[in-house]
Amino acid sequence: LHMAFLHVVLKLYKDEAVANQELLTKIEPAFMLGLRSRDSSLRNAFFKLFNQQIGRTISQRLEFVTTQDWDTLSSTLWLRQATQLLLATVEPDTAISLPANGVQLPALRVVRAPGWPKAAAGNEVLLARMLDAHRKFLNECTSYTTMGDLMAPLCELLHDTGASLLTYELWIA
Repeated sequence: LHMAFLHVVLKLYKDEAVANQELLTKIEPAFMLGLRSRDSSLRNAFFKLFNQQIGRTISQRLEFVTTQDWDTLSSTLWLRQATQLLLATVEPDTAISLPANGVQLPALRVVRAPGWPKAAAGNEVLLARMLDAHRKFLNECTSYTTMGDLMAPLCELLHDTGASLLTYELWIA
């Protein structure tokens, strides 16, 4: 029932025919509740509208965050929404790259000390799997090439119930 209600609220905010500012002001607390929905796709739909309603510069966002009435979200950590709003100022298509002399990790390899006994056959297979998993991990890391690739998962983490400390650390950073 709660989800159905949030879908109706979202539909009202999306509908350009409902340009009645008085109605939208009255249901704003319900809109704010949509920003903390456990359903990620619904929460993202609410945030997309929220993001469009506020200026794009960091100063406009900071002014909004500090003057916004967060009472509707007072029973939760509203810093999640405020932090996500600030993170959304990043241009998602901006490329991520390291400078030529940036941090680079050496390849993971196995080095046996002289005099150590040769590992059992089962350990060699396990070691090969670990190295393969490491190679796949490094390849995945290089697939994140834009700020959007980095920010989308970070914003999802903000809403995880166990990530309150992450939200707090990002807010004060």
